[in-house]
Amino acid sequence: MSHEERATAEAIITRFYERLDRPRPAFLWFDDPLSSVLAFNLLDLLGRALPRTSLWGRGRELLRFKRPSGGLIRGGLSSLLDGELRKAASSHHRQPQDLGARRFLYRFWSAFWFQLEELVGAVVVREAREALTDNGIEDARAFGALLSRHAHGFWGGPVESGWTQRRDQGWVAARLEALQRACGWWLPMQRTVICSRGLRRVLVDAEGRLHGEVGPALQLYEGHALFAWHGTPVPAEWIERRDALDPSLALTLQDARQRLAVAGITGWTKVLDRLEARVIQADLDPQIGTLLECDLPFEGRSRFLRVRCGTGRELALPVPRTMSTAREANAWTYGLQPHEYELEVRT
Repeated sequence: MSHEERATAEAIITRFYERLDRPRPAFLWFDDPLSSVLAFNLLDLLGRALPRTSLWGRGRELLRFKRPSGGLIRGGLSSLLDGELRKAASSHHRQPQDLGARRFLYRFWSAFWFQLEELVGAVVVREAREALTDNGIEDARAFGALLSRHAHGFWGGPVESGWTQRRDQGWVAARLEALQRACGWWLPMQRTVICSRGLRRVLVDAEGRLHGEVGPALQLYEGHALFAWHGTPVPAEWIERRDALDPSLALTLQDARQRLAVAGITGWTKVLDRLEARVIQADLDPQIGTLLECDLPFEGRSRFLRVRCGTGRELALPVPRTMSTAREANAWTYGLQPHEYELEVRT
């Protein structure tokens, strides 16, 4: 991020504060949202340990702007940050040879202490270091204690408005657009704003849920990534090596959302091949299909439509248990009644 972009972002954010009759805030800049989250948690901890220091006393409390709608991406971003922070904590504790985690921590602590010393002076920073040591955050060896709060207070780029179907009009919208181009992510507090670069990649499905079929659905500039299937976080290998994904996981995993994700990635056809499915009704037209019933380990008795699509592929689609014919089930997948679907086929 260039000095010009930082200056632009600080000017726009300062103007927001002026409109609320507040003085210019102090700015803390980091290379990635992970560092921003850590900085926020540290300021929150210091606010309880050293409340007399204005920067992180009551000044650490969030400043409540009226927020535009942010869709569902914020939840995915929170999942990514929480997971990556825990991974970094684990690496620091158990795998000190992990150079990636060590570099990340070194960059973070260097930037954090350098900027704080410029804002509050060496004496206060020394007190802050002692306070963190007293709270078990000595050189990040108790890193996991910083994970109680993460991304929900942050603003930033497509997280806020890029994937919603509406945009606020006027001065604020114009400034937010400019701010999105200059600063990826920012958290406004009473006296301080934490800023960082934002997202490198965001993919969503038609309903605005994080979804990536051939790679990460959400990726930060530092390489941290979240793989997701229609809003459900999944392991990277499920997407990157989907041909090796075992369809039987859709029958054995405890998490219902992940079971559905496995079935979606591998296809219900492969899952049904591992079950004894009973034919309820078969249509003579393979493009209308065959209605099947089987017993799923967690969901119980369930019905599926096995059908051939226009490209010749065999598909299996879950349908309600109330379906009694293949034609009714096929019509349901289009939101139609059976008689409406028949008219559609004839035309």
